[in-house]
Amino acid sequence: MSYIFVPLDKEHRIMNWLNTFNNDECVFMNPKENNDSMWKFACRVVKKYEAGKDIVIAWEFIYGVYIYIASRFYRKRVKIIALNFIEHSVGWKTKIKALLYNRCFANKNFYTGINCIEYLKEYKKYYKIYDDRVLEMPDCNFRTDIQERSFDIGDGTIFCGGFIRDWKTFFNAAKLLPHLNFVAVIRNVESIDKNEVPENVRIYGPMPIAQFYVLLRQCSISVIALPSSVPNGFTVMIQSAYLNRPIIATDCVAVNKLLFNQKLNKWGGATYKQGDAKDLADKIEKLYADIESRKAYCEVMLENVKERSAEAYSDRLLKFADKIIADKS
Repeated sequence: MSYIFVPLDKEHRIMNWLNTFNNDECVFMNPKENNDSMWKFACRVVKKYEAGKDIVIAWEFIYGVYIYIASRFYRKRVKIIALNFIEHSVGWKTKIKALLYNRCFANKNFYTGINCIEYLKEYKKYYKIYDDRVLEMPDCNFRTDIQERSFDIGDGTIFCGGFIRDWKTFFNAAKLLPHLNFVAVIRNVESIDKNEVPENVRIYGPMPIAQFYVLLRQCSISVIALPSSVPNGFTVMIQSAYLNRPIIATDCVAVNKLLFNQKLNKWGGATYKQGDAKDLADKIEKLYADIESRKAYCEVMLENVKERSAEAYSDRLLKFADKIIADKS
């Protein structure tokens, strides 16, 4: 029996986690190995797959879709778990994708992993997703090489970094707080109008993940500015917790689910109204001035993320995979 993980290689950010698995049971495949196109790679995965023994676990949802199409092309039944299904687009783009994705969802051998089950109802407005083939897989701490650090007040900077972020609101909040220093790490930095960036914001483009976490570790507050309620930014939230950086994040269901500790009945961070720069600025200024609240948030958040360990994620995923493999229908 093999768990075929795609599209992963030794440089992938979660390989530290994957290396804990039994190598006799795991196969890691990546298009980089042969400089494959996505289609050629999907065909290679399907050819390797052994019915009744294997299951394909696609870390990126789109690879699961391609592998499904390839399985139909080769007339081969392939059991697939396509993780990290997140829908950021709306309108006509979603309707076009639905024509293809719904073919996948309709197949009883195609399973979907989503980060937050509360969004399933919203997704069902566009996609015919079947509840019995959905697995909730909340983000966890895959960076097993990042060690927990004790709390300190930081260097005074307000940090925000990532790919899909609400930079407009972050920059406007910075304009309202000219006495504070902000740091923005922007993966698609070419999309930013430099004229809109306040003087108190230092911008970085794409950088090695280690350098990213150095800036995060040094900051005084970590801001997770999201442009919508779609789940995003959890990896940075989790790492902020392990580095004992207090968090201010966009108020939405998925964020609140991670920030609030039901056992302690306490919050592990502050939230602000989506798109409201004044609310974000107020929350930053208040938290910046209150070191005790910063420390208290960090203590709660650290407890929250310990429940989202890589081991717990692995156990949940593989139990689900084993159940699918055992189902001979």
